[in-house]
This record gives sequence, structure tokens and C-alpha cells, in this order.
Amino acid sequence: MLNQKKLEMAFKRYLKNWSDDFFEDIKQDYEECQSEIMDIVESNALERDHILLVDLDSIASYYLSKWKNDTLINGGNSIEELKKIQMVVFYQCMGQDLYKIRYPEMMTGYTFRKVVIALIHFTMFGWEREETIFFDFIREHLGDNIMNANYSDKHVWFLLELYLQYRNKTIAGTNQKIHLAVKAS
Repeated sequence: MLNQKKLEMAFKRYLKNWSDDFFEDIKQDYEECQSEIMDIVESNALERDHILLVDLDSIASYYLSKWKNDTLINGGNSIEELKKIQMVVFYQCMGQDLYKIRYPEMMTGYTFRKVVIALIHFTMFGWEREETIFFDFIREHLGDNIMNANYSDKHVWFLLELYLQYRNKTIAGTNQKIHLAVKAS
């Protein structure tokens, strides 16, 4: 059962911790990344291209902060920044596959949880093309070094199973108890 008083206290504490300075710091980091990215692209600096993938985390953080500020602080209901966050995860995954060839020791900039949540959002937004591309990426890489799945994250596995059943698709030959099928393969 939801304790309304605890929920209100937690939200007040969150609002107290949120400040304009906090958002400005994130915005400044975003602008620095944007400048760095433009410099790399304009100079065609291939030896620094891995920075593009690393900087995507700062971009996602910026859009998450904008979404939180609009939705939680100002009471808005826009989902544009939320959509941009999901696209950043998409770009990280698509780019990571290429970067793993050039930089095999590079750590991924996304988690299994973020990937499944982005897939669910693509479905909700009606982005069929991105959803199909992303699902194929997940199916191909689930369990290998590019998409290391945390087997204890049961709610994420449950979301993936719901998606598979909704779309009548399978991974590792099944749409139920996926975590066991992936672990066994």
C-alpha cells in the first residue's frame, strides 16, 4: 500500500535537492560536449572519434534533467526530452557495435536495463523502424560482451518477456523465462 505522506516527504526532499545550479552544471557540461563533438566532426579527427560515443552519456543526462525539470518541478507533461533520451540509447547501441571493432576493450555506455526500457518506449511511441532495428540488435547481442545482461534484474526480464509476447517474437527460441534461455546459450 502506498504511503502518501512518505511519498510527499520524499518529493519535497527531491525538490529541495534540485536547484537551478544543478541544472546549470548539467547544461554547461552538455554545451562543452556539444562544442567538443562539433570540433571532432569539423576537423574529421578519426583518432578522437571514440569521444563521440562517450559524450552521449552527457547528452542523455542533459535531456533527463530537462525532462525532470519540466515534468516534476514545473508540472509539465511534455515527453520530447524523454524521447531524446531513448534515441541516445539507440545511438549508443548502434555506435557501440562499430566501436567494439575499433576499440574492443571499450566499456559500453548503456545497460541492459536502459536498452529494454528504450525498446518499450519505441513501441509506445510507435517508432516501428527503430523498434525493429533495436530488437534485432538486442536479439543478436544479448548475453555477449556488447550487451552483458544482469541476470538478477527480474523486472527488466519481465518487461522483455511482455514485449516478446505482445509482438509475438522470441529470443533464444522462447518468449518466456528468457533469462534462463540466454544463460543456457
